[in-house]
Amino acid sequence: MMKPKKMNEMKLQKYALFFSMLVVASGAQAVPLLSGALDDQTVFAHTYITTGAGPSQIIYGNALANQDITIGASGEVTGNTQSRDLTTGDSGLIGGNALTSGDSTLGASSKVSGNLQSGGAVTLGASADAAGTVQYGTVITNGAGATSGLQTLNATAPVIANVSVGVSAAQTTLNNMTTTNTIAPGDIATSTEFLAGVHHVSGLLTTTADIILTLNASGGDFVFNIDNYLSFGAGTIINVINASPDTSVVWNVTGTYASIGARANIVGTIFANTYVSTGASSVVAGTGSTDNLCGGVYSATSYVTVGGNATVGGLGCGRVSAVPLPATAWLFGSGFIGLVGIRRRNKRQI
Repeated sequence: MMKPKKMNEMKLQKYALFFSMLVVASGAQAVPLLSGALDDQTVFAHTYITTGAGPSQIIYGNALANQDITIGASGEVTGNTQSRDLTTGDSGLIGGNALTSGDSTLGASSKVSGNLQSGGAVTLGASADAAGTVQYGTVITNGAGATSGLQTLNATAPVIANVSVGVSAAQTTLNNMTTTNTIAPGDIATSTEFLAGVHHVSGLLTTTADIILTLNASGGDFVFNIDNYLSFGAGTIINVINASPDTSVVWNVTGTYASIGARANIVGTIFANTYVSTGASSVVAGTGSTDNLCGGVYSATSYVTVGGNATVGGLGCGRVSAVPLPATAWLFGSGFIGLVGIRRRNKRQI
């Protein structure tokens, strides 16, 4: 069993949220951690995002991938999506706007509640619904019973900005924070309590299935800097106690990947140098307090997969909505997600 050191007189660098920008705050200084397009995301992948099937599979908030986004049957993203190509399985749901530089394919009975803009072909499956304006770059195919708002040819293809460098920069910022506690590399085999602080693992960190890690937030926030990989066993639970409304938890995997086992319930925001994988029926969310509901997962150089009936984020991340807009209202680029005046109104974990 690994016991964290006591941190009686430590000074933990706090995280705060200023005007929808994630910052690391120390004293009177504030350094941006995530900004621009990344600040709006619950899930980001340098390559692709794939979600499993199931009515309980939900990404609360927005999702951005430099390559493709694939949403499994009955899966849901409550906010906006941005990607090169987009595919939804049957009865998939996007609660906001969908923006692709390439092709967009909605499976049968799928729905985009906002606007759908594509730089390539658009295919609406049988009984699919795109409630807002639909813009296509080459051709549009409407399946039997498919419905949408105004359908128009796209004069200019959207551009999906590559913002992965922002994730790498955030990881570097976190990794440079002063360590207040060292955790020995290896497996945590029994339920363990950690005090608030900046924890460093000079190697891998894993947990045995079905244990509970208790994070006692009476002293502040948590940052876990992990030099190799992070793997939470199936059924692992992160339990945050004595949390304040702005308590934050960050898992920063600078080595390789982060893996969340099936049924695990993880609190915090996860940064990984390579891929992030969440197992079936797992949960990654914020602390549950007023200011930190969302959590999130970010891959700096690789992909994100979300298991069947798994969730990322929380109800407080909100469902954005949109109304059909004319073609001239579409904006896209490195600093903007969705449409003017439509922005996810959540308070982001970190």
